[in-house]
Amino acid sequence: MENPPQRTPLVLVLAGAGYGQQAPLLWWTDAIARQADCEVVAPRWAVDDVAEAEPVRFVQQALTTALAGRRPDLVVAKSFGCAALP
Repeated sequence: MENPPQRTPLVLVLAGAGYGQQAPLLWWTDAIARQADCEVVAPRWAVDDVAEAEPVRFVQQALTTALAGRRPDLVVAKSFGCAALP
Protein backbone atom coordinates (compact mmCIF):
# COMPACT_ATOMS: atom_id res chain seq x y z
CA MET A 1 0.00 0.00 0.00
CA GLU A 2 1.37 3.36 -1.05
CA ASN A 3 1.46 6.41 1.21
CA PRO A 4 -0.07 9.57 -0.24
CA PRO A 5 2.44 12.28 -1.11
CA GLN A 6 3.28 14.63 1.74
CA ARG A 7 1.78 18.10 1.48
CA THR A 8 3.93 21.03 2.53
CA PRO A 9 2.20 23.00 5.31
CA LEU A 10 1.34 26.57 4.37
CA VAL A 11 1.96 29.35 6.91
CA LEU A 12 0.46 32.79 6.36
CA VAL A 13 2.29 35.66 8.07
CA LEU A 14 0.44 38.98 8.12
CA ALA A 15 1.99 42.29 9.08
CA GLY A 16 0.50 45.09 11.09
CA ALA A 17 0.07 48.66 9.94
CA GLY A 18 3.46 49.70 11.27
CA TYR A 19 4.93 46.31 12.17
CA GLY A 20 6.32 44.51 9.14
CA GLN A 21 7.88 41.14 8.44
CA GLN A 22 11.31 42.51 9.38
CA ALA A 23 10.22 42.98 13.02
CA PRO A 24 11.07 40.22 15.53
CA LEU A 25 7.69 38.53 16.02
CA LEU A 26 7.08 38.03 12.32
CA TRP A 27 10.72 37.55 11.32
CA TRP A 28 11.15 34.68 13.77
CA THR A 29 7.80 33.17 12.78
CA ASP A 30 8.92 33.13 9.16
CA ALA A 31 12.37 31.72 10.01
CA ILE A 32 11.02 28.93 12.23
CA ALA A 33 8.32 27.93 9.72
CA ARG A 34 10.85 27.72 6.89
CA GLN A 35 13.23 25.72 9.07
CA ALA A 36 10.36 23.28 9.64
CA ASP A 37 10.00 22.91 5.84
CA CYS A 38 6.78 24.91 5.63
CA GLU A 39 5.88 27.18 2.76
CA VAL A 40 5.52 30.77 3.98
CA VAL A 41 3.33 33.41 2.35
CA ALA A 42 3.95 36.87 3.79
CA PRO A 43 2.35 39.58 1.66
CA ARG A 44 3.75 43.08 2.11
CA TRP A 45 1.60 46.14 2.09
CA ALA A 46 1.56 49.83 2.80
CA VAL A 47 -1.40 50.91 4.89
CA ASP A 48 -2.79 54.16 3.51
CA ASP A 49 -6.01 56.08 4.21
CA VAL A 50 -8.05 53.77 1.96
CA ALA A 51 -6.74 50.67 3.74
CA GLU A 52 -7.39 52.26 7.14
CA ALA A 53 -10.97 53.02 6.13
CA GLU A 54 -11.72 49.45 5.02
CA PRO A 55 -9.12 47.12 6.56
CA VAL A 56 -11.07 43.90 6.08
CA ARG A 57 -11.56 44.50 2.36
CA PHE A 58 -7.95 45.65 1.91
CA VAL A 59 -6.50 42.56 3.60
CA GLN A 60 -8.92 40.17 1.88
CA GLN A 61 -7.93 41.55 -1.53
CA ALA A 62 -4.24 41.16 -0.68
CA LEU A 63 -4.81 37.57 0.42
CA THR A 64 -6.83 36.64 -2.64
CA THR A 65 -3.77 37.44 -4.72
CA ALA A 66 -1.18 36.01 -2.33
CA LEU A 67 -2.90 32.69 -1.61
CA ALA A 68 -4.31 32.00 -5.09
CA GLY A 69 -7.16 29.90 -3.68
CA ARG A 70 -5.08 27.94 -1.17
CA ARG A 71 -5.97 27.74 2.53
CA PRO A 72 -3.20 28.20 5.10
CA ASP A 73 -2.58 25.66 7.84
CA LEU A 74 -1.45 28.38 10.23
CA VAL A 75 -2.04 32.13 10.33
CA VAL A 76 0.14 34.48 12.38
CA ALA A 77 -1.14 38.05 12.25
CA LYS A 78 -0.15 41.32 13.87
CA SER A 79 -2.74 44.05 14.49
CA PHE A 80 -3.79 45.22 11.01
CA GLY A 81 -3.28 41.73 9.54
CA CYS A 82 -5.98 40.44 11.91
CA ALA A 83 -8.49 42.06 9.54
CA ALA A 84 -8.15 38.81 7.58
CA LEU A 85 -9.89 36.83 10.30
CA PRO A 86 -13.49 37.37 9.10
